[in-house]
Amino acid sequence: MALDASKPSERTKNPISKPSKWKTNPCIQVVGGRIYDSSNSKCCHQCRQKMLDFVVSCKAMKKNKQWTLNYCHICLLNRYSERAEKVATLNDWHCPNCRGLCNCSFCRKEQGLNPKGILSHKAKASGLSSVSELLQVEG
Repeated sequence: MALDASKPSERTKNPISKPSKWKTNPCIQVVGGRIYDSSNSKCCHQCRQKMLDFVVSCKAMKKNKQWTLNYCHICLLNRYSERAEKVATLNDWHCPNCRGLCNCSFCRKEQGLNPKGILSHKAKASGLSSVSELLQVEG
């Protein structure tokens, strides 16, 4: 059977499809046990990933509106030694950004400092509990 090149549906069909990381929904991807969902999740301020993991929202008010910064549980633990489960129960929790402690690349640049990159491995190897603690020690 010959393909009719004038029909768009037959022109675009590819008889050999490559396996994909993307599942049935192109907005959802599963990598290393973490579910990335660009349409139904909140973005972590620190790592800028949109995952379906547990995130904590800042409770601070800015211009009579709730501040919209979110931090995922992994970034809170590795970067600031804070447990997201505990923080989520607090009614007045202010995020590291509001407290002037945020060490993400955007906030460091805004403060006139160089971004530090991924330091969680160095902090753990040094026996410290978080990147924030490492940056305090290094000065």
